[in-house]
Amino acid sequence: TKGAVDYSDWLVLYDPPDEPTLDTVASPTGLLMQSLSGTKDSGSGILINGVQRVAPDLETIWSCALPLTEGRNSIAIKAIAESGMVSSAVQTAIVVDTIAPLLYSSAPADGAFVTREVGLVEMTILEQTTEIDAAATARGTVVDGSGEIIAGSWLLENSHLTFTPEVALQDGAYRITLHPTDYPLGNAAEAAISFTVDLGPPAAPVIDSYVSPRSESQIVISGTKEAGSAVWLSGAEIVALSDELSWSYTFSLVEGLNVFRPYSRDQAGNISDTVTFTVTLDTVPP
Repeated sequence: TKGAVDYSDWLVLYDPPDEPTLDTVASPTGLLMQSLSGTKDSGSGILINGVQRVAPDLETIWSCALPLTEGRNSIAIKAIAESGMVSSAVQTAIVVDTIAPLLYSSAPADGAFVTREVGLVEMTILEQTTEIDAAATARGTVVDGSGEIIAGSWLLENSHLTFTPEVALQDGAYRITLHPTDYPLGNAAEAAISFTVDLGPPAAPVIDSYVSPRSESQIVISGTKEAGSAVWLSGAEIVALSDELSWSYTFSLVEGLNVFRPYSRDQAGNISDTVTFTVTLDTVPP
């Protein structure tokens, strides 16, 4: 005779567990390991992003330590029964931020030599994970080459930070120091830029005495120059920029009168007046 078939155990075996719950998580956080917890069905375990973190047990409360990475961590948590049946997922995300905002760029650039008065210094602050703390970031110290503090005002709009001196910056070296800070975690690091305002041209190079006319086809000309300048001739640098005060260069000559017009150029690109000297090459006997 045909009997009744009891499918109750089979139905229970293939019945997925209920979706687990997740207690409140801290985000953003400065920790690379966070403890997660919540509730689940008895007899189930916990999968996080497809990895079993809690084995199936009879408990209805679960917890585990989850390693995180810098930035946004997307998290999907499912319950899994001993049969392998899986619940739907509870979704969350945890933002990890351990890095302070970066002073990404500036105008004038760090190390620049500029040939104009500077009435505005512009800086870009880069924060990739959370937000910039405007109150902590929009302030800093500006000093000149002698350490005197330069008065002025600060303004931060989104990632664009500006410093406006009360009086436009004139000739001299300047250093700006600030502490870009993020919100709400307060990660901060010191950042600084330095630049030089050079409004005037260097002095023209000075030529030492030399012999002319001459019969040799080359002549070494020496002299003095301003520190922080190079010597140029016809658009080409012939003596490299340095703080040396003396210079020399070997000039090639052609028969007859040779006219040379060297000039000085500083690191900002300012050009001095030219100085003209002539050398006569005479190799033809009388």
